Amino acid sequence: MTHRIQIIGDELMGVNGEAASLFSELLLCEYPTRPMQFAIAGSIRYPISTVIARAPGDIFGKHAERIVLGLGLHELRAVADADQAFTQYKILLEEILSKTSSVLYLLTIPRQALPECVTALEAFNEKV
Repeated sequence: MTHRIQIIGDELMGVNGEAASLFSELLLCEYPTRPMQFAIAGSIRYPISTVIARAPGDIFGKHAERIVLGLGLHELRAVADADQAFTQYKILLEEILSKTSSVLYLLTIPRQALPECVTALEAFNEKV
């Protein structure tokens, strides 16, 4: 679909993906007559390596024109190392870029989301 927007996020989007849902509702309220369709995976509770393994069906199968990617918080909480967390993120980005013509929007993680690891979080955001 020409106006399909796919939102993929982890805890960054809220416990139940409420930020992703709110984003879609705001867009639909702002542009009620514009043809838009959303595919929301707004609260992924597994590592990016699993997202990569599931990409053929969960990402490429959606045929999205635009992809909003809000991942990395899960990995940073697990390893507290920006380089290690970004390794899988980069693999996912390369996979998406090599297999789609979708426009990517990459979200950074706010400092408040992980105050105990601000240095790693800022390093991760810089890589993004």
